Amino acid sequence: MTTEIREAINEKQKELTDWRKNCTSMDAFEKIREMYNKAGVGINIVKFDNIGAEENSPEEHEYMFNVARALGARGITTELDEAKAKKLGPLADKHEIAIGFHNHTQLTPTTYSEGPYFSHGKYIMANLDIGHYAAGTGQSALPLVEELGSQGRLLSIHVKDRTFEGDTVPFGEGDAQVAEILRLIKEKKWDILCDIELEYRIPEDSNAIKEAINCVEFCKNALS
Repeated sequence: MTTEIREAINEKQKELTDWRKNCTSMDAFEKIREMYNKAGVGINIVKFDNIGAEENSPEEHEYMFNVARALGARGITTELDEAKAKKLGPLADKHEIAIGFHNHTQLTPTTYSEGPYFSHGKYIMANLDIGHYAAGTGQSALPLVEELGSQGRLLSIHVKDRTFEGDTVPFGEGDAQVAEILRLIKEKKWDILCDIELEYRIPEDSNAIKEAINCVEFCKNALS
């Protein structure tokens, strides 16, 4: 990256920071919410790439939570990080908007039970990727879903299937126990968001739309 490009990025970041600090109206975001809602789409979770970053001011964090509320979101998702949990926990409780920590393959069966995450606020939750969990631990996330769901700490799950060896595959062909996890959530009547992620390789004779429909049909059949 050249010096000129880096300086341009830094300048744009400063402009964004200043705008967030001085933003007093959520009208634009409420209009976005209305547009999506009219189309039958709810905005459940928002992601800010740098929420919880050390350089962010209190005003910026207030802005982020206000945006989430204006959009009608139940939570803000960000990557799993203990320092973020400590910083954002009180804000999440204040705004009653969850922080849903997303995982890749670094999550272990005891990350939450033995870690300090939940001690920082009742709105600290998990945005659990069951496919990454299976690939990273060599175990199904089913026991963890039951544990976190019972505690009321599971905001949402990313529904995808992966093998214990790490391959991302069509639903039902891996080791993540997608159907069993969906049925558990239904049986327990937990209010948990389940978001399909189409990440496996699309066959040459298909396309993303067809495969997304296949994923939805798999989930419907699992719950029928």
